[in-house]
Amino acid sequence: MRSLPIPGEALGELKRLKERWAEAHPGTDTASLEPEDTEDLSDLVFLSRRGCLLRHDTINREMRRICRRLESSPGAELANGIRADSVSCHWARHSYATSAVRHDMQPRILQQILGHSDYNTTMTIYTHVSDEDRRRALSDLYDRVHSSAARIL
Repeated sequence: MRSLPIPGEALGELKRLKERWAEAHPGTDTASLEPEDTEDLSDLVFLSRRGCLLRHDTINREMRRICRRLESSPGAELANGIRADSVSCHWARHSYATSAVRHDMQPRILQQILGHSDYNTTMTIYTHVSDEDRRRALSDLYDRVHSSAARIL
């Protein structure tokens, strides 16, 4: 178990869910809940349509259903070449890691968020570099070198 920072907007939504849960379970002191109490509180955040704890295969199936709908919708470009059958919770971890690096998250922080003990796992397995990433990096490098050279001359 590890602590993760939660962005303000998500934290606000989780607090609203907790308040609704407390209203549905009168007399429960949610302020003093401990991690070991959470088994009974699985409905505090996410449940299946039948009120059961969500399993990864249920989430994977729903993610794939959404992708298939995107593929056949007028805005199919939103799918950006993603094949519905390749989408999973684990795929989302890789996607998150790649996006975090693209948005300049420090790799060491990303490693801690993902819970990897080895930096190489985070950077060589979980992050992916596209042709567009390489083009952008080379273009940025060119711009910086060109700008520096112009200042010197």
